[in-house]
Amino acid sequence: MNKLKQLLYMLWLKLTGKPAAEELGFMCCFCNESITSLDPDPSDINVIANIDKPKDQQADQYFYCHLQCLKNKLHKNTLEHFVLDDPSKQKSR
Repeated sequence: MNKLKQLLYMLWLKLTGKPAAEELGFMCCFCNESITSLDPDPSDINVIANIDKPKDQQADQYFYCHLQCLKNKLHKNTLEHFVLDDPSKQKSR
């Protein structure tokens, strides 16, 4: 592990008390490669089935991915509205 990555990992552990993503074994649902914990990854996709139904009829599941893999799979019209990797386009929460 290089020095910078080791420092980032130690900082992550100190701040969150959790192991980094690669220690947890996140795998990208698109490319099936492991996901390194470096901004903006890991990312997740939350799929909600029956979203138009009452909550008790819905089901959800998270899938992990590289942000770039997600962008590679999105239709070009959807990409026009993609803001996750451009802070200037993001709304404040």
